[in-house]
Amino acid sequence: RFWTGTTKGVPEADAKNGLPVDVITGASILMQAAHIKRLGLWNEQFFLYHEDTEYCLRAAKAGISRTLAASSIVYHVESASTGKKSPRTQYYFHRNRIKVFFQYASPLQKITITLYPAFRLARSGFKVLLNAGHPKTNNNYSKAAFSIQWKAV
Repeated sequence: RFWTGTTKGVPEADAKNGLPVDVITGASILMQAAHIKRLGLWNEQFFLYHEDTEYCLRAAKAGISRTLAASSIVYHVESASTGKKSPRTQYYFHRNRIKVFFQYASPLQKITITLYPAFRLARSGFKVLLNAGHPKTNNNYSKAAFSIQWKAV
């Protein structure tokens, strides 16, 4: 999905142990210390959002596979620091998505990646303006029904 600069989760019905995946949510990454030493720590330039995407793409480039552990369960307080629909969330989410995908994309992919998030950012900003003063109830917990087992290829 590099053409749009987005990632897509695995539907629960398709989740099987050992299923190869491209990107894993940071709340559920489990990896060997040797891989952390090899890859280094997470890139602090991303601060919020998509730091896990960048780490997974860096792992892929280093030949480290990412697979599901479908029976594990992780509870994660989503957007607890910033609020799910806050302007700060939208800013960092879209900025970092563009940054991470530009870092790993081909020249042609960079064109489509630029157009798609720019459209999404404009749409999100418009929705924030429309919903100003109308707080919505956020679901504080999201359930990720998987974790990751890392192994070298």
